[in-house]
Amino acid sequence: MRLIIFILGVVYAGAAQAGVIYNWEQITPSVGGQSFKAQIEFTNEAYLSGQADGRYRNDLDGSPARCQNSLNSSQTVICTDTLDIGVMAFSFEMSGPIDNFDIPSSLTQWDLIIDAIFGATLTGSRLSLNNNAQSASFRILSGDIWSVFDVGSDKSVLSCNTTPEICEGATGRFVLDETTIPVPAPAGIGFLIFGIALIAVLKRTAE
Repeated sequence: MRLIIFILGVVYAGAAQAGVIYNWEQITPSVGGQSFKAQIEFTNEAYLSGQADGRYRNDLDGSPARCQNSLNSSQTVICTDTLDIGVMAFSFEMSGPIDNFDIPSSLTQWDLIIDAIFGATLTGSRLSLNNNAQSASFRILSGDIWSVFDVGSDKSVLSCNTTPEICEGATGRFVLDETTIPVPAPAGIGFLIFGIALIAVLKRTAE
């Protein structure tokens, strides 16, 4: 009985994942010689849905919302429909110290644009995050190959906007870390637990 409970505990522990991680694997460095590292962590729910897309933004109160640009001349960003954006963390490294975007706990303003399809590698069209102090943007080239469109940080004097050769020519893939794939609880496990408990009770009664 104790062994069965232990096994069930292991099953549940395996199902409890923090998030699904995709790591940047570089194919070519930029023409300026810069190398990049990046990691994106998605929620299990987003991964299991198969894709994440939209534009999202949070203000200082930390509440995320779907956004769109208005059609007026000021191009004001309008946000509605508070929801889960599906991204837990986004980090990058550009030939130097790593900068982390911890979205849920961040009190700074950020603006995320994402169009991603989940698989063994990440496909889609765009990944872009800006929180005023840091920014990183990747665009799809073809298939599952992405280009580094823009990377910048207040912690670094380097920026792809001011020095285009930093990003130009840099390509890579976002590859799934298979050890982070969520393991759904087996169907009917509740009935299994109930059945085991019932057998134990009947056994004790019979004794």
